[in-house]
Amino acid sequence: MDYLVIVLVVLGAVTAVMWPLVRRERAPFQAADDAVLETAIKRYRASLKRGTVCDHCLRDNPDKSKFCADCGRELQG
Repeated sequence: MDYLVIVLVVLGAVTAVMWPLVRRERAPFQAADDAVLETAIKRYRASLKRGTVCDHCLRDNPDKSKFCADCGRELQG
């Protein structure tokens, strides 16, 4: 009886670990639409040109920002 319980616990643990690997349907980056991704890239490049990307957390901030909207540090650009 003890061996049966141990086998069931081990099978449950193996199933819990293997389930996400077996069930994976697609890569996580395939869910993003190409147009949405291109828009985000253009926005980030524009922030780089304006100098509103935070040196600490790399967040792109709106035009004429003096402080980062994410971490609150002063922007260098």
